[in-house]
Amino acid sequence: MFTEPTDAQKLAAAAQLPRALPHLSGLYAEALKDLHAVIDHGTADPDRTLAAIATWREKQRRKDIRSTERQLAQVLIAAGEPGGAVCRGLGISRTRLQQEMRTLTEFAPLVPKGDPPIRKPIGEVRDAVA
Repeated sequence: MFTEPTDAQKLAAAAQLPRALPHLSGLYAEALKDLHAVIDHGTADPDRTLAAIATWREKQRRKDIRSTERQLAQVLIAAGEPGGAVCRGLGISRTRLQQEMRTLTEFAPLVPKGDPPIRKPIGEVRDAVA
């Protein structure tokens, strides 16, 4: 699943956990502040712009929740938590998480090389009634 992190990686990840959520929340707030600045200084119709922002917020909120869950999973795995349990607990795809972690320098060593194993489909299930 995932490679066991070193003690240094565990300590670094554990130190990041208390700051992770406030940092991610701050990034989201900055993005919204920029959108409101566009409304205040732009020539766009404020009602239509606010409606567009409300729609964007809802879509972005769902994306941000999943992104935050993946980021927290990365830090938890780096802190030494079992990767399978983290993925199951957060309801995220282990394969997707591994793909994302491979692109990040600090997390890439925690992901095994190569493609994940492909599970073979279970043979035909016979109907008990037949």
